[in-house]
Amino acid sequence: MSYGTPRHQVVLGGCVLAAFAAFAISLVIWMRADPRLLGTTRTLLARLPERSGLQIGDPVEIDGVRVGTVRSIRREVVGGAVSFLIRCEASSTAEPLQWLGPASRARARTANLLGDVVLSIAGDAEGRGWEEGRVIPGDASPSFDRVLADVEAATASVRSITAELESALGAKDASGLSRAEVVARAVERTTASLERFAAGAAPNGAGGLAELLSELATSAANLRQITEDVRTVTARVRTFFGPGN
Repeated sequence: MSYGTPRHQVVLGGCVLAAFAAFAISLVIWMRADPRLLGTTRTLLARLPERSGLQIGDPVEIDGVRVGTVRSIRREVVGGAVSFLIRCEASSTAEPLQWLGPASRARARTANLLGDVVLSIAGDAEGRGWEEGRVIPGDASPSFDRVLADVEAATASVRSITAELESALGAKDASGLSRAEVVARAVERTTASLERFAAGAAPNGAGGLAELLSELATSAANLRQITEDVRTVTARVRTFFGPGN
């Protein structure tokens, strides 16, 4: 059986080789597009002192290259200290996993008011160590620490004024509670909400987190107003009874 002249055979052989080369190149590109086929997917771990608004599914970048997503967030309590273990599945065609070092950092972007959460990539599922993460607030975003500090300051102020009012005024309202007791209970509820939020019990989703931040900011404003009201009442009582009372 003949396949034509030697020239035709060379052309046919060249076409076969070209087709095989094209197939091989396509296969490599396809495999690199899904690095799991090459075994380059790795599990990266990080530990954060607070959840910081991080959600499952948030994209993870290493040195500016997207490599995967947050797969799980687990709350842990060790020795009374609360922390969050973040597990990320990372893979990339840009091969950043080939040269991960102590100076490299994984950035998990969040879609809420807290800005970006920076995760250390020194830890992985093979037992290497990790560093503690930190929060970088956005330029126009209120940070959790600032909101928390504002509300804590307002709470402390209200508690102080409440103590003064309790010592100066013992009148009861129709419900049998003094004004000071009403204020104290409101402060306790707000403080409990803050503690739950600080422990990572924020609602799922960026919208819920933003809503909670707004609610906490409103609570802080309300507490400041209550503080001013209590100061006014205390001043009137002292004026009525005299400076020595």
